[in-house]
Amino acid sequence: MEVKTMAIIMRSCKFYCILVIGGLFLISHLKASDSAKPDRKYVKE
Repeated sequence: MEVKTMAIIMRSCKFYCILVIGGLFLISHLKASDSAKPDRKYVKE
């Protein structure tokens, strides 16, 4: 029983870690692209 619960916890931890790391990477990438290309905002408007 304990091994099963540990496996489930590890799986959920991996999933959340991937989500957090992916989110941080996306946010930093978007911020970098925004600061590098400010003309984009004006084109959209």
